[in-house]
Order: sequence, then structure tokens, then C-alpha cells
Amino acid sequence: MEVKKNPIKYCYAITASLTTEMKKKINEIRK
Repeated sequence: MEVKKNPIKYCYAITASLTTEMKKKINEIRK
């Protein structure tokens, strides 16, 4: 239900989590 009320924040949350995962993978590759 929260998604329908605020889809922008929901999309931002997904993007933020994906960005965090990418940063973790990049850091692992650099090591």
C-alpha cells in the first residue's frame, strides 16, 4: 500500500540499495 502512496520514494529506495550493492562489489574487485 505504501508503494502506491509514494512510488518515488519506493523507487529511490531500490536504487539506493542497488547502488550500495554495486559499491560493495567494486570494493571487492579492487581488493
